[in-house]
Amino acid sequence: MNVLFINYHHLDSNSGIHIFNLANHLSRLGVQCTVCVPDSKDAVKHVGKPLFQVIDFKVALRTWWHTSRSQQTDLIHAWTPRELVRELTEELVERLHCPYVIHLEDNENAILTASIGMPLAALKKLEPNHLTALVGSHMSHPLRSEEFLHRSSGITVLIDTLQRLKPESIPSEVIWPGYDEELQWDLPVDNALRRRLGIADSEYVVVYTGNVHAANRDEVLSLYLAVALVNRRGIAVKLVRTGTDHVTLFDETLDAIRDYCVELGHIPRRKVPSVLSLADALVQPGRSSEFNDYRFPSKLPEWLASGRPVLLPHTNIGRYLKDSEECVILREGNALEISQKLEQLFCDKVTRERIGAGGKAFAERNLKWSKSADRLHAFYARVIQQQKEAAKALSEATAVSDATEPQSRVSSEPPPRDTKQHGHIWYMAPLRHFSRLFPSSDSSAPPLIDRGSLRRLAYRYSRYVVQPLSYATVRDYCDSMDHLRELATLSGDMKDVQRPWVLKAILSTLPPGSRLLEIGAGNPMVAHLLSELGYQITVVDPYDGSGHGPTEYEAFVKAYPRLSFLRKHFSYQVAELEPGSFDCVFSISVLEHVPGHEIPGVLEGIRRFVREERGCSIHAIDHVLRGWGGETHLEKLQLILGGMGIPGTQLEDLLARTETDPETYFLSAYGHNLWRGARSYEEFPMRRCVSIHVCMEM
Repeated sequence: MNVLFINYHHLDSNSGIHIFNLANHLSRLGVQCTVCVPDSKDAVKHVGKPLFQVIDFKVALRTWWHTSRSQQTDLIHAWTPRELVRELTEELVERLHCPYVIHLEDNENAILTASIGMPLAALKKLEPNHLTALVGSHMSHPLRSEEFLHRSSGITVLIDTLQRLKPESIPSEVIWPGYDEELQWDLPVDNALRRRLGIADSEYVVVYTGNVHAANRDEVLSLYLAVALVNRRGIAVKLVRTGTDHVTLFDETLDAIRDYCVELGHIPRRKVPSVLSLADALVQPGRSSEFNDYRFPSKLPEWLASGRPVLLPHTNIGRYLKDSEECVILREGNALEISQKLEQLFCDKVTRERIGAGGKAFAERNLKWSKSADRLHAFYARVIQQQKEAAKALSEATAVSDATEPQSRVSSEPPPRDTKQHGHIWYMAPLRHFSRLFPSSDSSAPPLIDRGSLRRLAYRYSRYVVQPLSYATVRDYCDSMDHLRELATLSGDMKDVQRPWVLKAILSTLPPGSRLLEIGAGNPMVAHLLSELGYQITVVDPYDGSGHGPTEYEAFVKAYPRLSFLRKHFSYQVAELEPGSFDCVFSISVLEHVPGHEIPGVLEGIRRFVREERGCSIHAIDHVLRGWGGETHLEKLQLILGGMGIPGTQLEDLLARTETDPETYFLSAYGHNLWRGARSYEEFPMRRCVSIHVCMEM
């Protein structure tokens, strides 16, 4: 097994120490590990001797990625979804063609909102470039990180509560942090260090090892205040603190509190056990919150292993420890409660020793890096095996399709049609390019989307992210131009972005072999491609020219022998279809053409024929956002989405975003001219049109 870790910071940091210990233990288990950091790769020397290779981001992109070692990569482990990690991971996944898993160690959105000072909902509504600038590279983008998580093959979490923040369908594993077993943490008191720090024999010592940032500033300040309170009550206490302040901790009115503190700043890791030896108590301030509920402070395994009593809030790992036996639980975590708990401990040495011993025993049972590495190794093996099984299933499904390949193809000449009758030519382009996708049997040119390419596309888009309600974007269109050019260049209109999106959405949502129903298919090219991959598809379309649709029924039946055709208007009354028999009902540029009074029947039909458990509905809907017909389109869109159970406020928010998002895909002037057909411009003026995308369980 060959694993690449990508971290957002160097290895002499909390996250880096986690990776260092896991990678070293994995190396002992036979895993070939490489750790990639943004810079300062030599910082690993301050942590210990690595049994793995360390590279930086520049090397990863310039030289490492095409070495023989990189080509053997089985898995990338992205350490948090922060922007600099996400960008590099996606780049290397594209080059190395390997899956990735993501590690969650915090509630990233809580950190983001605390740092920027804006609610998450408000951040998501910001103009995209403004939001990107605010987030920067060292925090998680609230929208892009969601996509990143959905495309992953697995997720590791530092504490079980973080599983609430992951997509339900993605497998996960809880990997608790540990303490370095090569260091002795339960040292006797280092009296020489006490004297050097100017701590009197009569003074008690509270130790806190950790940085201060926007998300924990108030909690750390409460610890300083608690120490001051204990001193004012006549008990002499010193707070010994290590770490860096990334935000201002005090204002000038509280500066006197520093008289009770000894601040050491950042210290070498090997000196931490000596600092912990000074402690009569170790305090992790705080209480249950959006920040604390989703973290596991990495200092706590070391604190517990030191054999000193640990005070910590009743959240994250505190939920697993026994109060007054293995720790002291804080319910409120404020300065008053901390000071009261400290006073009680300082008056009872026996209790301090008993609780410290209980915490140490807990750490020895549960918080060793070797135990966590074993769990991680097993999780990697499961993820890699699942990827292999998925690839095998896809290969077998397409092999079945190969075995039943018809011996003849439809003529490359499309059937004639009366363009004047329908007034539009927006669906003629697919017929004109028909032979380009699926040439006749006597053609010497291979199809542009061969089955090998389809298999690769199916694997690529098995991790594609779809939201229940979204809109077409230029980003997605460009992705289609890169990987599905055949579908993205057929029409010159909105369908160039809709067909690829529907294909991607289905590949990411439903496995090969699923039963699909396409309504109003017209030329069912997407359905055909899916049938080549083993999907079972029924097409329901009247093929009578209604809604400006085609009439070439016989040509399509001949061209697509793997598809089942039902020449009818779709509604809940289609007797030939068995209720609950389809995994998905989908459409491409159809629902907006259904007369308003017929929409309830169409939606009832979708609910009737899709299976009750985890059946889904996928649709790309043309929508006139501005211009002639806009009000009518909005009324119909509200009717469609309201009938699907989507709140009106959600639609309003989506349409507002399409107006401000520079990546919104709008119908081009070229596409509008195709739609105009033979009509004058005055009869059919330019409109601002978008594609609304729905992918939801019914």
